[in-house]
Amino acid sequence: MNRSWFLGISIGWVVLVPQTAPAQVGSLQPNVQSQLHRAETAWRTGGSLLEAKVRADEVLRAEPDHPDALKLRADVLLALKRYDEALRDARRATELDPTDGRAYWILAESARLSGDLSMAREALREAAGHITDDNAEFHVLLSGVAMYVDELELAESFARVARAKGPMHAAAHYQLARVFLLQGRLDDAATILVGGLNEQFLDPRFIREDAALRALVDHPDLAAAMADD
Repeated sequence: MNRSWFLGISIGWVVLVPQTAPAQVGSLQPNVQSQLHRAETAWRTGGSLLEAKVRADEVLRAEPDHPDALKLRADVLLALKRYDEALRDARRATELDPTDGRAYWILAESARLSGDLSMAREALREAAGHITDDNAEFHVLLSGVAMYVDELELAESFARVARAKGPMHAAAHYQLARVFLLQGRLDDAATILVGGLNEQFLDPRFIREDAALRALVDHPDLAAAMADD
């Protein structure tokens, strides 16, 4: 399979930003805590990115090393395509908590989008060796970045971890199938999808409509599993 074609049709999926849980604000002063809450609300609800950034700036002026504020501002900067600034915040967040999957994803994705593929690969390797995050979604996203920077073994590893942490997490199964497809392992990719279809937590319509996975719909095993849908 032509790799550039595969990556080109799949790029929209990888840059999706997951919803994040409210930050743990600890001992922040009430006015600073209020700013952080409002920044998170603006970010999660798709309101004003600039409002979210301004409020995160206020929090970080008061608490320069608040990890959740750093990650929030990095998320916003990434969405604003201010990749170099997002890199700085994400790097500091990983220094403060080397086990945080979200921080490593922002760091790797910002580096990739800024064109610094070496830094993206370094961030992915660090993430693979350090993160303990139980959130399967961040492992899926890290796998996506690894796929784009041609680190297919890491992409497979992150996707496998995501599936182990979320055995019925559909995105993890779809991502592992994408990695197998890119590796030319069509039978393995079909097996992943057939298993999820049999367990009824994957959607045949999604497979047919996904820019990458629809290449598998004529695989004999998958076609049989989708025959009744």
